[in-house]
Formats: sequence, C-alpha cells, structure tokens
Amino acid sequence: MGRPKPFLPLGDSSFLETILSRLGEAGLDHCIVIANPEQAELYANRELAGARVIYNPAVQLGQFESMRLAVRHAPPHCQWLLLTPVDIPAISAASYRVVAEACQSAPADAIAVAAFRGEWGHPLALPRGLFRTFLDWDGPMGARGFLERHASRVSPVETGDRAILRDADTPEEYDRLVRNFPTPCLPPETDLS
Repeated sequence: MGRPKPFLPLGDSSFLETILSRLGEAGLDHCIVIANPEQAELYANRELAGARVIYNPAVQLGQFESMRLAVRHAPPHCQWLLLTPVDIPAISAASYRVVAEACQSAPADAIAVAAFRGEWGHPLALPRGLFRTFLDWDGPMGARGFLERHASRVSPVETGDRAILRDADTPEEYDRLVRNFPTPCLPPETDLS
C-alpha cells in the first residue's frame, strides 16, 4: 500500500480506530493490537480505546504470525479469541456481535467464522481449546489453510455483511473501500436470496 494500513483514513477515522470503535459497540473488550515495531511512534500518538498494543518482532513473517502472537497474549480467562485483520476495516459492529454470540453457544472446539452468502470472511473466533493447535500450525496459507484443514470444526455465521470480505491490499481496493464507506449492513435475518 505504501503507507501503514492501520492509519489509512476511513470516514472520519482510520482503519484501526474504526475497527476498535465497532468492537466496542459490539460489547467486546480486552482488545489486543498486534503492531509493526517500526510504527511505534504512530501508535504512541493515538488514543486506541484502551487496546493493548503488542509489537511483533517477526512482522516480516506476515499476518498469520501476528495472529499467533495475539493468541499467545490472550488473557487467561479468555475462552475464545476474535481475530480480525486491520485491512478489512468496514466490518459492522453487528457482524462482530453475531460472531461473538455464536461462540457462546457453539461446541467448545468449534471455530466461528463470519460468512456472507456462504463465503467465509473475517472475523474468526478461535476457541481456547484450539489455541495450541493454531500456534503449532505450519501448513500453507496461514489462517486460511488452518481453517481448511479444520473445516469440520468451522461454524460459518451468516452476517449479511458484505464488508467481511472487503480487504484493502492495493490502492485501487482502498479507493473502492473509501468510496463505499460506510458499508450498509443487512441484519443477519435478512433474506439474501
């Protein structure tokens, strides 16, 4: 992208601030932000809604390594961890909430994954019982590969929110995201046919 994604402008905020705000609206607390240590000064100058910032010394290993670092730093009382990348910032508070609620009634070894019309997106909620398995995963495609390997444990959670699939990896995708923000979210019970 050429610029730090967490601080790209989105509406009246940034990617990261939008995500943290929506997680708060969804009633989710104890947020952990895995950050690039080269951007420490940018993080120090931001109010991040009480989120704990942890710097990833192996940021060059990619997004999956950051997800693993988040799992390693999950609080001891945490029964599941909601993982979401910073480059998918338009996810609605309702989508975070519906995935979190699905975890509470799912089997202890189920992985709740946000879905839109059957397609898996973000966030995903990893149960504590799979933390070690996630940390030990060394197969291809990072988190996507982990989910495919453990597909029998995946419980897709229909969100009605197309934003769970919209990432911004290129300037063109970023421009499209900004043009369409805020992305309206259909309630989960909406007929998607």
